Amino acid sequence: MENNTSNERESQEYKSTEDNSQLTNENINEEINNDTEFCTQCGTLNKKGGNFCIKCGSIMKSKSTSNNYVKETNNGYNKQTYDNYDKKEVESFVFKNTEYYMPKFEQMKSTGQQISWNWISFLIPSYWALYRKMYLVGLILLGINIILPVGPIITLSLNIVISVGFGMYGNSLYLTYIQRKLDTFKYLDKNMKDIAISKNGGVNLILPVAIASIGFIVIILGLLAIGMFAAFVYGY
Repeated sequence: MENNTSNERESQEYKSTEDNSQLTNENINEEINNDTEFCTQCGTLNKKGGNFCIKCGSIMKSKSTSNNYVKETNNGYNKQTYDNYDKKEVESFVFKNTEYYMPKFEQMKSTGQQISWNWISFLIPSYWALYRKMYLVGLILLGINIILPVGPIITLSLNIVISVGFGMYGNSLYLTYIQRKLDTFKYLDKNMKDIAISKNGGVNLILPVAIASIGFIVIILGLLAIGMFAAFVYGY
């Protein structure tokens, strides 16, 4: 009799413990789902809303952040980038001809539109990009002109497409470039940031002039070589 009573008591205690454990697990799962998130790098549980993991320091990318990013994207460009940019830093980065670029950037910021005509980027897109220190873009454009010519009509058509594209989207491309550069400086102190902006911003006149001069010399030498060859062959 006593053994039966003891067994029943142990069974009830075990059931109560199991129910409490299940309730605790449900509460933990609810807390994890609603108030926390796991770091994608180290797997540590973090409170939602934090920018960095409490253990490894990696940037936290929550689902809500991703949704906000998608909602704030307009025509393929992140409007939040416009809203958060520091006008003084952008102006310092541009350095030359700010009276032209800053109103253009402000207009893009207020409307969210990328199209803003630039005559210089339309007429000489590769040299404009080099002048504005967008070296990779400028060198790619020069490489296209050097490597890809397959015929006068196709080459002319390709150059027209590139020129029109850069005329329409050159300012937007330049602002995107500035923003990405400034994002890499955001953790620097003020003095180091000013130095970085001064070094990476502004313009580079020497490089495009040097490349244009070399191209001009190569063309002249090529014409002279053709003339001398023709004179040798035809006895002029």
